[in-house]
Amino acid sequence: MNHRLFSLLLFCLLAGASLHAQMTAHAISGRVEQAAAGERVHIARFDPVTQEREDLASTPIDTANGNRYQLYFPFAEPDLFELRLPGRQTVLLAIDTGQTHIELNAEGKRGGWVEIQGSPDSELLQQYEAFRKESYERLV
Repeated sequence: MNHRLFSLLLFCLLAGASLHAQMTAHAISGRVEQAAAGERVHIARFDPVTQEREDLASTPIDTANGNRYQLYFPFAEPDLFELRLPGRQTVLLAIDTGQTHIELNAEGKRGGWVEIQGSPDSELLQQYEAFRKESYERLV
């Protein structure tokens, strides 16, 4: 009987350790230039095909500390995420394994500027979006 109990306990510990290794906390921090007291930053997993969002976490913007925020969210695998900021500004992020500390500064208004560090994939995605918008404006 003790052998079965020990085996079950060992299995639970290994399964829990495996789950913990797969699900880690990532952090995004930075500053939102245009933010008011009580506003928050939200992050969601984003599916571009269905346009569905799965809310993961949110955090208040510290207006007493230069409009800074620090957001922690669960990360299981590389994916697309959408960061929602005040002023209806959204930023698509392509976050990969190992990109655990990302700095994102933003204007805080729709179509406003964004600066990203710590996620090369997200930086490339932002460069592509800027090129696409500029190209569209030039052609239309």
